[in-house]
Amino acid sequence: QAFKLGVLGIDTGSLSADVTKTSKSMALARVLASLEDNSAHRIDLCYQKTGDAGVCQIANLLSSNKTVTAIDLAGNCISDAGASSLAEFLLMNNTVTAMDLGSNNISDVGVCKLASALEGNRSLVALTLSNNRISDEGACRLADAVETASTLLCLDLSRNRVSYATKNRIEEATRSNSCSFPITVDWTSTEAGLEVACLNLAGIELACVKVSSSDSLARVVEVLQEQMDLGKGQYKFILPDGRLLTVFDQAQPAGTIFA
Repeated sequence: QAFKLGVLGIDTGSLSADVTKTSKSMALARVLASLEDNSAHRIDLCYQKTGDAGVCQIANLLSSNKTVTAIDLAGNCISDAGASSLAEFLLMNNTVTAMDLGSNNISDVGVCKLASALEGNRSLVALTLSNNRISDEGACRLADAVETASTLLCLDLSRNRVSYATKNRIEEATRSNSCSFPITVDWTSTEAGLEVACLNLAGIELACVKVSSSDSLARVVEVLQEQMDLGKGQYKFILPDGRLLTVFDQAQPAGTIFA
């Protein structure tokens, strides 16, 4: 199961649109309406092919929105124009903590705009940019942003044209920041329970363990650390919705997070 920010149990209240039951145009219309009346807490338009025009409308309304905390715009035919609009809203918004822009058509031009926005943003914790058209130029600009970003802890650049040397550059940037090297948590449900894996920011699996739904989150992390031969406290673990594990009750059963 892929890491998807917009559908992993963020505590949001009412969803902004039920995209499985409405047409794409109706889904976008409902999202826009929910943004206008401040009733939305999450935008989920995953694989709706909204396009740059629709994304620009969303970004304009998000600039002054104070309720939305998570945005899933994966697979929406977003190019650099749409990414630029989202970058403008990020500079003015301090409530969105997770944004998924995976599987779009964003190149280095759009990523550079997003990187500039990250330097001024004070809320975004997790940003997914997997499966776009990002090369070393855009990734290096992101590395510069990571060095100064005050809140960003999870950056997914998997399935892009980024060299090994540039991936190392980004990892060095995370170490020079106040946050430690981020590890995202991914999982697959099985008949026997859960298969939980840790991925680094390049999308490479570092460790994978099988756990039961009743195992505590603390236990899951402990086992993963043992598998990776890491010292306790050396890394920060980012849960699927973009939040740090430390903000949860670590005695909480894994099944309540990895559903």
